[in-house]
Amino acid sequence: LKQLIGTRIAVINKEILHHRENEERARQKTERQLNELTDKIKRMESESSDLKLKLSIALDRALRDPLTGLGNRMAYDNRIELEITRWNRHKSPLTLIVWDIDHFKTINDTLGHKAGDKTLKIIAKLLSENCRHLDFLSRFGGEEFTMLLPETDQESALTLANKLRKIIEKTRFNS
Repeated sequence: LKQLIGTRIAVINKEILHHRENEERARQKTERQLNELTDKIKRMESESSDLKLKLSIALDRALRDPLTGLGNRMAYDNRIELEITRWNRHKSPLTLIVWDIDHFKTINDTLGHKAGDKTLKIIAKLLSENCRHLDFLSRFGGEEFTMLLPETDQESALTLANKLRKIIEKTRFNS
């Protein structure tokens, strides 16, 4: 009986040992898989972060005028939609000022495109420096600019437009 029990205990111990070895192999395999998945997730998160950054840069480029740094026509289209929606919801005033540089073709034709570009940059800077943070300024086309002035009535917009026109009039453009 003692020998039979000893044999059975030895068999049970052997099975327990075999079971433990199998469990250890399974645990190690699972741990390797978990590490591989963790590494893969880290790579994917990094790639996702890189793609988000590239997308953000591409979107910014798509909405910016490269010469003046202002919003471009597409940015204007997006923003005016937003502002009109806001205007409809809140019924607060919204004003649009359109700027067009007089005799700009003459500047380009007589002084060259570099002078024309410089003129556009200077005017963009003057307009930017003299509008509020919530206003939206864009280069609409060749020598045209737009200003969206949320919460600005007609009188205030006219006062601002005249002030800016005088600032631009007094500015010297050296070429």
